[in-house]
Amino acid sequence: MINSKEAVLDTSAIMSLILKYSATDLIENRLYKFDRFHIHDLTYYESFNTIWRRIKKDTISVDDGNTIMDETYSLLSLLKVHSFNEILKGACSLSVNMDITVYDASYVF
Repeated sequence: MINSKEAVLDTSAIMSLILKYSATDLIENRLYKFDRFHIHDLTYYESFNTIWRRIKKDTISVDDGNTIMDETYSLLSLLKVHSFNEILKGACSLSVNMDITVYDASYVF
């Protein structure tokens, strides 16, 4: 696609879209500006941990949690996934140059 606009999504944005947090409308409106989305492979673990915590805290049922996990997996499978190995070296270098954590730099990188 020519002039494709791309963005990196973090777990909080994805969970907001799926679980309908207060920021969901804002995030949805901003997403329309982009054509392609990227995530870390870690996003799968973080997303499913978020759902697991909701089940453990009894804010959602196990059945609802399983449904949400299926929806989450379907959404994540549409995104370009980047592995830890693919971004670590660049993120480490960037973190030192920008004086931010390696975790945050991995999203910038």
